[in-house]
Amino acid sequence: MKDNYGYVGKVTFEDLVTGKKKTFKNVVTNNFYVKASRLISGSSVNVISYIAFGDSTSVPAVTDTVLGNEIYRTSIDSSSVDSTTGEIEFIIDIASSEAVFIWKEVGLFDASSSGVMTNRSSTTYDHTTGNDVRITYTISKV
Repeated sequence: MKDNYGYVGKVTFEDLVTGKKKTFKNVVTNNFYVKASRLISGSSVNVISYIAFGDSTSVPAVTDTVLGNEIYRTSIDSSSVDSTTGEIEFIIDIASSEAVFIWKEVGLFDASSSGVMTNRSSTTYDHTTGNDVRITYTISKV
């Protein structure tokens, strides 16, 4: 999804057994830009370090601050920024025993509970199959 500020995102789920991938568009929320502005102005900010999953089917909006119905949250395994393009990439591995339900929404946060949500995607991913999943969450300039 394209927002009004020049950033887009996507989240890709890769089944680590079958290799099948599903990609969904992402909404970059207003909180992402507030966080970036604070960082640029020299204020300290908590880094994006958690991903959360839920089962709400509400449509993501730039004004969202939480998931519709969060069920599971875990830490992000790694993150990187491409120094040429500014693209941000987060990698998260989810074991077959974690977050065992159909993921309808996913978001990025800066805290292990509550915190600031910077991105939200509407998804349909069945994580009840018993396979490990690698998630790649990407935010890039338009």
